[in-house]
Amino acid sequence: MLGKDGAFAPLLESILNAALEGEMDAHLTDAERQLGNRRNGKMQKQVQTSLGEVTVSTPRDRNSSFEPQFIKKRETILA
Repeated sequence: MLGKDGAFAPLLESILNAALEGEMDAHLTDAERQLGNRRNGKMQKQVQTSLGEVTVSTPRDRNSSFEPQFIKKRETILA
């Protein structure tokens, strides 16, 4: 059940990706979009969790002003 091939790893991965998408949605307000900032793809990285290693896709924006709080930039281990 636990570990990379366990039942909880894909669920945790989905939750983490949804949280990052929510942060990006909150970051890209109408004012940001009017200034020309918009989504610019995603960057995948491996993150070590207590349930094993999961792959998260961190969204990016054109101005590189998005600073995710749930999984910070260059963070690879969640406690």
